[in-house]
Amino acid sequence: MLPAGMSYRILHHASRSHYGLQVADYCCWAVFRKWQRSETEHYDRIRAAVRSEFDIFRTGTRYYY
Repeated sequence: MLPAGMSYRILHHASRSHYGLQVADYCCWAVFRKWQRSETEHYDRIRAAVRSEFDIFRTGTRYYY
């Protein structure tokens, strides 16, 4: 929490501006494709680097919008 009246800025880099963001974006996209469309072509390329994977919403009853 910032004190009242204090100014701030939010800086968001485009993923194309840094290779690390590109790698993270690709990994998230590959996992998404696996879960959403059952396509594993891209996920198979990163499978050895994935330490764990679980569905955090699998057992809950709370709805998120």
